[in-house]
Amino acid sequence: SILPRGGCLLSRGQGSEGEEHRASRRRAASGGPGKGTMEGLCEEYVLKSNEGDVDACLAMFDADAVYGSTTTGGHVGIDAIGIMMRGFFAKCPKVHWEVAPGGYSMADDTTVQFEFVRTGVPNAEGKDTRQTGTERVGYKKDAATGKFLISSVTVEVHDTKVL
Repeated sequence: SILPRGGCLLSRGQGSEGEEHRASRRRAASGGPGKGTMEGLCEEYVLKSNEGDVDACLAMFDADAVYGSTTTGGHVGIDAIGIMMRGFFAKCPKVHWEVAPGGYSMADDTTVQFEFVRTGVPNAEGKDTRQTGTERVGYKKDAATGKFLISSVTVEVHDTKVL
């Protein structure tokens, strides 16, 4: 485990998972994110977030996941992440993340990174904002199912403008 910029704990895969992942990256390189690749899983996570589907988002997380954000703080475990997400989406029902086509890239063997523009998050005065930032989503393979699950999320908002 390491502490990246932003201070959230991220896990890195090793061994055969890394080789398997590099192979899936090569397969996806010509067509962008695809179902089954970590980039594709991350794109699906953002789509579910844009739909406000907290249950579908949580189904993508490992039970012991870690979530850290400059907006919502740090949360450990799926229960704490669920409480945070439900509160965030209740406060921000119109939230929307925009990621440029081809914007999902591998930061390392198990972490997808993307730059985003997020709207629909009100400031303290209730005015809508436009935020830019970077999100990193780490994955680990579930031993029981063989599926990749989200093990960590780090969200860094770089700039906020009132609309």
